[in-house]
Amino acid sequence: VPVTVLRPPRMIGRARELAALAEAWSQGRAALLLGEPGLGKSRLLAEFAAGRRVLGVQGRPGDAGVPYATLSRLLRSLLERTPVELPAPRRTELARLLPELAPTLPLPADGQRLLLQGAVEALLAQVRAGSDPGGALDGIAIDDLHFADEASVEMLQALICSDAAGPLAGLRWTLAQRPGEGSAAAAALRAALEEAQALEVLPLAPLTVDEMAALIDSLGLPELDAAQLAPQLTRHTGGNPLYALETLKQGLASGLLRQGRLPTPTNVGALIERRLKQLSERALALARVAAIAGVDFSIALAEEVMGVRAVELADAWAELEAAQVLRENAFAHDLVFDAVLRSVPAA
Repeated sequence: VPVTVLRPPRMIGRARELAALAEAWSQGRAALLLGEPGLGKSRLLAEFAAGRRVLGVQGRPGDAGVPYATLSRLLRSLLERTPVELPAPRRTELARLLPELAPTLPLPADGQRLLLQGAVEALLAQVRAGSDPGGALDGIAIDDLHFADEASVEMLQALICSDAAGPLAGLRWTLAQRPGEGSAAAAALRAALEEAQALEVLPLAPLTVDEMAALIDSLGLPELDAAQLAPQLTRHTGGNPLYALETLKQGLASGLLRQGRLPTPTNVGALIERRLKQLSERALALARVAAIAGVDFSIALAEEVMGVRAVELADAWAELEAAQVLRENAFAHDLVFDAVLRSVPAA
């Protein structure tokens, strides 16, 4: 597989989002990128952080089961980037999260929250005020917030919402997560920042046909005709960059592209199936009706088949649109349609 397909050399179709991130940064507002898997949240965060003094960390699958797992990863990255001398009391408090700071102290992992918050604030403030420009810090970017554990997110809320005149004044925060996923703490963090009018929410849109053509052109592969392939690939993947690249990767490897056919990548199918499992029972039933009905699908048909009034389907319909399963009266793209149809029991 050509290396450009594995890592496209240019980021396509995200100029508006980059400008919005820069605007939020200049105004001192936190920013939250919302996007389904594959829309390019991580790439966008990396592009935005380039040239800025930003520390980036990621929530990971499994963090939710370990209190302060995400926060510990953030603090370890911070200390690796900028080693600082910590006073003994602060070192003891931080050892609740980073046992290597005081390996002989038998301290509980959860600790006393307010003391711990003070120690974290002091560490961040000390790094910010450091004399070494290479280690100084202007912002923190946290990717995949939906994987983060509740304790870490609650602490992040306290840090982001801290006193504007306090030690963390001026520190910029950029977050990214999938819509419809994440803990109750992540929802509370967003609600608190929105209530304080201190958050810029940036939903990532799929690529248009023209942007998809630009993405194909950027790969520099003479065997791909961007003008001919872009409309078909956009319809097949819904404009999702990851899905498009995975489709091209599998199509090039299998030779299906030379036959004018687009494959269904197995790893993309697994991502979509995971999303479907998170739907409510009624939303999944509505999606299955849409898949079986195909071009005949309509609200009136769903009303008749499911035996409920249309108004009772409103929440399920909105849930499917938020999860990018449906777009208006049709599936967002062919890959979602295929996954929903596969989920219908054979009987």
